[in-house]
Amino acid sequence: MAGNDLDMHQITLEKPSVLVVDDSQVMRKAIQRILGQDFTVIEAKDGNIAWEIISRDHTIQVVFADLTMPNRNGFQLLRDIRESAHARINRLPVIIMTGHEDDEKMRHQAMTLGASNFISKPFDSIQLRARANVHAKADHTSRQLEQARELLARRSTVDLVTGLANQRYLQEHGPALLASTAHQTAALTVLCIELDKFDLLFKKTGRQIAEKVLIHVSQAISECLRKDDAVARTGRPGRIHDCYAERHPVCSYQRRGAHPQNHR
Repeated sequence: MAGNDLDMHQITLEKPSVLVVDDSQVMRKAIQRILGQDFTVIEAKDGNIAWEIISRDHTIQVVFADLTMPNRNGFQLLRDIRESAHARINRLPVIIMTGHEDDEKMRHQAMTLGASNFISKPFDSIQLRARANVHAKADHTSRQLEQARELLARRSTVDLVTGLANQRYLQEHGPALLASTAHQTAALTVLCIELDKFDLLFKKTGRQIAEKVLIHVSQAISECLRKDDAVARTGRPGRIHDCYAERHPVCSYQRRGAHPQNHR
């Protein structure tokens, strides 16, 4: 038990990262003291430095930004974040830090540009922690959902073993390829390749080696493709051993003007 307790104490969880953008070092250090125990606090003294950090650091989950700063002010930074082409950046929670000199018009402008929240200086430590926690958790959830959506989309049309398109992709896009070829009065060649004795290879060497063979063959085919060619791995869906106990054809649509052939 003592050994297990020691192992548990050695486990350290990665802290969420927040970026604090303010030209006042006093303010940055104050936030560092308040949030440092629960967050990795990264500092930037102006908008230009902040933008460089945001662009390269994928761990940033919340941005605290002052409005009045040299070089790139808070409004410009907020606009650049919201207009970014990268979902990771344009969805970042941005909490605007406002002072007594910031009037209602400035706050309204920040809200129009997409500010997630506001916090007033001087900070209340409880409110600062609360805002950081809420928005960090929201960003974490958003990233998880986005990763799940990407994985679902990838699994729906991409074969996870070879990286080629899968049978669903072929079924969905095959008619478009046929229609495009007919429209251009061009010939369409369908080449079906089956790996001989693949079931025997799988039984003798196991899944790992068999999949490496599939990957190698798929890479060799992909290297020969032209711009208008499409390649997909097809096969009857089912359990792993059902899939690999049968031949695994790799079907390629090619606009080449030859007759369909079977290669084994």
